[in-house]
Amino acid sequence: EFSFLFLAVASMTLGLPVALQAALVSVVVLSMISGSLALQYTPNMMAWVKKRWPERYSMHDGRITEPLDAYLFGCHRVGADFLPVLRRMGTSFGVVDIDPQTIERLEAHKVRALFGDMSNPELLRDLGVQRAKLIVSTVPDQDAQLALLRYLKRYRAKTMVILVAHEVEEALELYRRGATYVILPHFLGGNYASQLVETHGYEDTEPFEVERLRHVEHLKLRGKSGLFLPIRG
Repeated sequence: EFSFLFLAVASMTLGLPVALQAALVSVVVLSMISGSLALQYTPNMMAWVKKRWPERYSMHDGRITEPLDAYLFGCHRVGADFLPVLRRMGTSFGVVDIDPQTIERLEAHKVRALFGDMSNPELLRDLGVQRAKLIVSTVPDQDAQLALLRYLKRYRAKTMVILVAHEVEEALELYRRGATYVILPHFLGGNYASQLVETHGYEDTEPFEVERLRHVEHLKLRGKSGLFLPIRG
């Protein structure tokens, strides 16, 4: 509409010949039609291109090129705590995150990492997550985590799935959909502290001093890098 308005104003102002006006109108109409067709058929075209030249349009960028035993989606706060555990277990694992800086830091510490969005089913398929033994997601997106569970259910995967939720109802919904365990960060700390009191009582403070020193050291490591790095084997 703007193009036609522009042509009308230009014609009246510049006195363009009728033949030139007709040619310009034809160009505008053709461009509108071609643009509409391109938007409609672009997904199909890209699918054909990826199938024809998969090595040039791989989502892995050479970093995660084969199915791994474990995947960690999201590597901030709660997710970072799993890095040293996975490294000590000696299992093959990869990290998927949407923060480029996080990917760079992980790769600097020789951790296989990939920039990607867990809600993308194409990514899940390319990674072969249905063949993984463990999936940990700390992505704060309930819909994305439910989509992951639906994807795994479709393939009847026997994967252990650890997810995160910030509300009780969200956690219960994830359990109903098949999650193995759901982390509730707002409840986890209080639950652990109450277990310490129940186990050790409140007269002997020595066990709490041990936990305190361990917690302080943990916080210092997290504070330096934000990723609980460096991680050692």
